Amino acid sequence: MLLAADGDTALTSWDQVEVGRAREDCATSAGGLLREFVDERASSVALVGSLRTNDLHRAGQHPQVGRLTVAEIVNEWVHHDRNHFKQMLTNVQEYAWRQMGNAQRFSLPH
Repeated sequence: MLLAADGDTALTSWDQVEVGRAREDCATSAGGLLREFVDERASSVALVGSLRTNDLHRAGQHPQVGRLTVAEIVNEWVHHDRNHFKQMLTNVQEYAWRQMGNAQRFSLPH
């Protein structure tokens, strides 16, 4: 979608929980989800790399949050991806924690 310079382009919203349910993300292997994440981020990096300075000022109207510029969306992607990385780390740590037995004591406060 090409965003207008004046911010009049109508942006759409989506329900992340419903999309994940419809895609059956919970039934997808961790490896499959990770591959998808990496592929999507590679596409996003290519897209961001193709942007010119003037493109960053283009904007649209989002139904929940109002006017958004391309620059704001790109920054939100950084924030959003950091949350995904934190989620992945938390899941791996939780899995490892359950396998640690008495070694958990190394991580407990003294």
